[in-house]
Amino acid sequence: MPKMKVLFSLIALLYIGITSSLAQINCNHAGQGLPHPMVELSTGKYYIDDKSFPTWNETRLFCENFGLEQVTFDSVEEMQVVWDATAGSQRANYWTSGFYDEIQGIYTWSNGKPVPLEFFTAGEPNEAGGVERTAVVLKNATLYDIRAELFYHIICELPEKCYKP
Repeated sequence: MPKMKVLFSLIALLYIGITSSLAQINCNHAGQGLPHPMVELSTGKYYIDDKSFPTWNETRLFCENFGLEQVTFDSVEEMQVVWDATAGSQRANYWTSGFYDEIQGIYTWSNGKPVPLEFFTAGEPNEAGGVERTAVVLKNATLYDIRAELFYHIICELPEKCYKP
């Protein structure tokens, strides 16, 4: 078990280092070349893919390859708006940028901000078996912690700096 905590700490540090390079995103090219168009909602512009089943890390890499970010929610309202946009997609599970930061001992978004506990469904996060370390949006538009190596769907978002002055 201690080896797993060290591994997750190293992954978190690597992830934070990689995401800090996102400041280099070119907004003129973000989202170009995606398999299908992005969706513009009242809370931002998103790429929602209910056909692919990548792991959490594969989702992160996919989003970054297109100049996007794994989805991060600033409010319960944004989470609901994005969830409502998935209505035609069998209401599957989607990865978010949330992960358990072993160093801080809390769930954080890729931007380093804490994931508010009220975003999680009742009884979550529960870190079941000590291996659930990322957050997903599930059928009831709330977050659950889950293992990063499972396969869920993709939601990327256009970085805030690309649509807000």
